[in-house]
Amino acid sequence: MNLAFSRIILLSFVLALFSACANIVPPTGGKPDNTPPKLLSIKPKDSLLNTKVSRIEMRFDEFVTVSDVSKELHISPSIRQNPTMTVAGKTVIVKIPDSLLDENTTYTLDFGKAIKDLHEGNPYSGKSYKFSTGGWFDSLSLKGKVMDAASGKLDSSGKVKVLLYDAKFPFDIVAKEKPAYVANVGANGTFVFTGLPNRRFRIFALKETGDNYIFDNDEEYVGFADTVYNPAIDSIPIVLSIFKEIPDTSRIKIAVGEETRRGNKWGDKGDSKSREKPNLDTKTFNYKVLTDTSNVEKRSQELNQPIEIYFSRKVEKVNQERIFLNADSSGIEIECKYEIKPDTSKTKLSINSSWKPNTIYTLRLLKSFAQDSSLTDAMPSKNIFRTKSDLDYGKMEIIVPERYVNNGYLLEVVMGEDSVYLATLTVSKVALNLLSPGDYQIKLIKDTNKDGEWTTGDLKTKRHAELVVPYPGNLMMKAGWEHLVEFEPKKAK
Repeated sequence: MNLAFSRIILLSFVLALFSACANIVPPTGGKPDNTPPKLLSIKPKDSLLNTKVSRIEMRFDEFVTVSDVSKELHISPSIRQNPTMTVAGKTVIVKIPDSLLDENTTYTLDFGKAIKDLHEGNPYSGKSYKFSTGGWFDSLSLKGKVMDAASGKLDSSGKVKVLLYDAKFPFDIVAKEKPAYVANVGANGTFVFTGLPNRRFRIFALKETGDNYIFDNDEEYVGFADTVYNPAIDSIPIVLSIFKEIPDTSRIKIAVGEETRRGNKWGDKGDSKSREKPNLDTKTFNYKVLTDTSNVEKRSQELNQPIEIYFSRKVEKVNQERIFLNADSSGIEIECKYEIKPDTSKTKLSINSSWKPNTIYTLRLLKSFAQDSSLTDAMPSKNIFRTKSDLDYGKMEIIVPERYVNNGYLLEVVMGEDSVYLATLTVSKVALNLLSPGDYQIKLIKDTNKDGEWTTGDLKTKRHAELVVPYPGNLMMKAGWEHLVEFEPKKAK
């Protein structure tokens, strides 16, 4: 073997060795690292007095990264320019524009989840950092809870924040500027502020769609206190009730005292699964009747809902003389009375009758029973179906304390998103039949404006949402069940 050939072999070996070293593959398997970064040191130290801190260096035990700084990093009270945060290896640097800091004020920095380890993304879960530009730390506190106005229950969304503004600002400050102090509302609906000064504050609650701490969106929920609070004087827990200003237009406004079984008369709030709008070919004028005609032995038509007919185009004319509804009585067809109702979009007709249980019906739609704007006739159809039985439903009797009767309260029964009963409470016992299986909620509404429905609040006019008194928990209804509900269950002795 000559010298040149030996050198080639040696060079090839060395290159192969370097190549292997350059392609190190990290080991796989094993338990994931769930340990958050550990803070080793912080400069300047926490809890300094008579100091305007402008730069904070935080050194961790591993490489870290920062993200969502504008959302996660907060300083209380707020200043006109937010602190910034950068990272260099294992060190995080926070810069604060100290020229914006006020004298004799306690400042607290909350890092949220802005700091995470580099590889696993575990957030730093350390305490907040505070300092004072004066010779003491503010140590007053305020606490309270936040209710959801529509349900009357504690808000458990974990998405609500309580905001404090200096009382010198006008009431509409929540729609214009960020607050001085912010507290998160926990899953138990409660909040607490600590480290507050001896000062009067306006208090608001906000569930927002963004993260700017300003009430500036019609989809946001807001709540407010009627008076200002001073943590040095006011120790009673504060109760805030959040509401959405724009009312739900899907609700049907009813006259005071009129009993409404929503979902029973016209099915406006019916089962969304069985009443989903079908996809129709708009090239032709056609329609679909939402009834199950596959087997007349199958009980499919609800006793508390109408038949719905969906059209591919707007209906300009309906000829009721071309619509026939018959019921089978011992083999003899009997013509039935019915009501017909178009919806506002002119693409749906609802046909309702006093449905008899477990009965075969025939709906005949003759040619030209409906026409579109071009006078195109709807084609005829014959629909045979069977109604459900009484045994397919449940019953409920609700007993309400006398103090609510004839005292301006409404009784509402809700299943899911559907209001199935709403009426002014004039008797202490209310019996409901034909309740579809499902989970129900019961509540009383203080109908302050006497319009027959729950009315939301309005921030501009300082009007709170109407009071809702909920029945604790849900009631599960199954076919054939009967519930006796005492709105305020008797306490065990």
